[in-house]
Amino acid sequence: MHLFDAHHDSGYHQERGPRSFEEWRETGEFSCENWMLVHHDQGSQLTLTYPAWRPNGDSPPPMIPLRTTVDDGHEVDTPFDAVFLCRSGSWVPSWCDDQFTELLAAFPGRTNLFPGSEWKHPRPDPLPYARRMADIFTAQLQRIEAQAPRTLPSSSDPQPTAARSTTTPAGAAPGQPAPAEAAAPAKGQGCGR
Repeated sequence: MHLFDAHHDSGYHQERGPRSFEEWRETGEFSCENWMLVHHDQGSQLTLTYPAWRPNGDSPPPMIPLRTTVDDGHEVDTPFDAVFLCRSGSWVPSWCDDQFTELLAAFPGRTNLFPGSEWKHPRPDPLPYARRMADIFTAQLQRIEAQAPRTLPSSSDPQPTAARSTTTPAGAAPGQPAPAEAAAPAKGQGCGR
């Protein structure tokens, strides 16, 4: 297995995660930061080539033995049975999209797209979606604020009617509107938490 990447993906010590290959092996769970451990567990010989801009490698160090090299710009003369080419959209800035497109076009072998992963270049502009979500959040916040009681009746006011509330919102002083932090978007709206 030969990985060309700026990260070793061979297990990173995390506060609540496994601290060694042996600890990881007990769970066997893998994700984007430790998938190389699966190949090590299966007896694969592992090589990682870092890009030229990261000659000192990644940190913390891998949890497993890993042969590392740095890309020197020369062709790799090792024959490969298969090549899996992927990119992490959240880690790769959009101004590098053209370079990824060029890499795809330069691949000399036969290609098969992974289902649902068609590459779109340029990427769709996220600004219209972000504006739409901001408008939805604003509308929800206004709806909540319109429903919140603004003041409590004074002692000289007649008995409260159905339109008035005598309760004080959480975090508000009696007779004062609730602080902005107390207003929350309706379920399913807002920041997604």
